[in-house]
Formats: sequence, C-alpha cells, structure tokens
Amino acid sequence: MFNVLIVGLLEGDLKTIGLNLAERLDFFYLNSEDMISYSLYDKVEMGKVCGLKYQKEEERKVIFGLNSFERTVISMSYETFSNNIDSISSSNCIFYLRQTQNVFNKRLEEIKKNCINDEKINNYEISQLVFKQRDNYLKKNCNFVIKYDITKLAKLIDEIEYKIMEQK
Repeated sequence: MFNVLIVGLLEGDLKTIGLNLAERLDFFYLNSEDMISYSLYDKVEMGKVCGLKYQKEEERKVIFGLNSFERTVISMSYETFSNNIDSISSSNCIFYLRQTQNVFNKRLEEIKKNCINDEKINNYEISQLVFKQRDNYLKKNCNFVIKYDITKLAKLIDEIEYKIMEQK
C-alpha cells in the first residue's frame, strides 16, 4: 500500500486539501510539520543547543519514519520536502500542488490582508522571492504537478483522486 504526499508552498492550503483528500480516499491524514514539531518539541531550540546538523538529522529520522505509514495523506512544505527528499520513499505518490506565481502572490496578499494567523508567513515571503527556483525543483521531483485554486477544492480533490486511480 502507498501514501499520498502533497507538497506545495502554502502550508495552510496543504492542510485544507490534505484533510479533504484523506476523507475522500478514506485515508489517514498527517501534516509533516506538525509531526516534526511534536517529535522534536522545539526544533529551533534544538538547533541552538545541539547544532543545526543534529537538528536536521533528527528531522530526517521523523520523515524517514513516515515511510512506514500506509493509506495516509501526508502534507509537506517545500522546505521539509527539499531538505529530506532522500528520506522519502519512492513508493509514495507525490503531488506538487502548484499555483502560478501571480496566483501565489495574490494568495499571499489575501493571507496578509485577512490577518490569517500563519506563522509561516516569512517562509511564504521567501518563496515569493525565489518562486521560480522552488517551482522548478518541485516540478522536477514530484510524480504529478496539479495546478490548483483553493476556492475549487472539490474539483482539485477529484483530479487528485483520478490520478491516484490511474496508478492502481
């Protein structure tokens, strides 16, 4: 059995999509960032006290451990995916949930304007500056690239489910 890994630049969107996809597929749902936070308690403090190399190795162990899960939709930020790509099993079905740079920029402005409490806003702003590099990396390293619009969630879930069924 396999897992479905969804990767993208906006963690809040990934959580929403992941939860809905898991429900549709009757899979479990797991957010890798939450799992890392839970397992490592305070990632930032660990990096300060033990060093960045130790902190990265502990994160890698958490990501590697996700390979033992089955029938799970896992959402993962760009940063976690790119830092741990060698620890992710090739048996996972990996989807890059992509937005064009213009749509990404508009979505980021919407997040800021609506004062959505998102502690990842700095990562989003970095992604905005290096969008093309991150976009190209994800297109190259994911099995599927699907453009999405968060306001058309049901259509997106249908498209992902169809791609998964094609793989069986």
